[in-house]
Amino acid sequence: MKLCSQCNRTYPDDNLKFCLSDGTPLVSAFDTIEEATVIKSLPYVQQTANPPRQGVNPLLAYLFVGALALLVGGAAVIWIRSDSGVSSNDKNEVSSAASNSPETKPDKEQERLNAQKANLREEQASLEKEKQRLAEERKKLEAQKNKSIESATVGQTISGILPTERIKFRRGSVEETIAGRIATKRDFVLRTRNGQYLSATVDSKGGCVVFDNGSTSTNYTTRAADSYLNLVNNCRGETNFSLTIYVR
Repeated sequence: MKLCSQCNRTYPDDNLKFCLSDGTPLVSAFDTIEEATVIKSLPYVQQTANPPRQGVNPLLAYLFVGALALLVGGAAVIWIRSDSGVSSNDKNEVSSAASNSPETKPDKEQERLNAQKANLREEQASLEKEKQRLAEERKKLEAQKNKSIESATVGQTISGILPTERIKFRRGSVEETIAGRIATKRDFVLRTRNGQYLSATVDSKGGCVVFDNGSTSTNYTTRAADSYLNLVNNCRGETNFSLTIYVR
């Protein structure tokens, strides 16, 4: 038999450990009786009774353990969430730092230089287009000029007068010979220096071609300017001639 030392309730089940009313640990009823007997048999000995031990209510123990488990679980959840939040913030900070770092942040000076280069390329392209346009216009003008010269040459050829032809000496040479045909009149010009001696002769079949002075030869001292040699054909029809110029 079991006895509750707190409420003195007895329990016939010896296997029961705690009181069902207050949770106090149960003791054997016989041990209590013997202890009481021993105490009563010694009236002259002052006994100091030990206070009854307070038992732990199983329900309270279960509640305490459950509350402790909830506290531990809640603390773990809070720690995990806070760690996850810190990691996320760290990642965001790292990402923000990486985006604002000098390596990834666009260099404004480089962007300005790139913009200037792009503008220069556009201006160069515009200049190239303008250059091509001017070249085309120049070609057109040259074509028109050549056409005009050809038309004038044809007209002069028909009338027997060709345009003035410039004579150029070979490098290091003081004499030059020109051969051609003449209908009525033909003029030649060459660059001379002041004080040079110029002599020229013309040869043609039958002596038809002469200088404008009526002779087949001419000579004079030059000036620093263009010197002209004018040929005249005194025969009918075109005549072959050979003109030799000597300058020293």
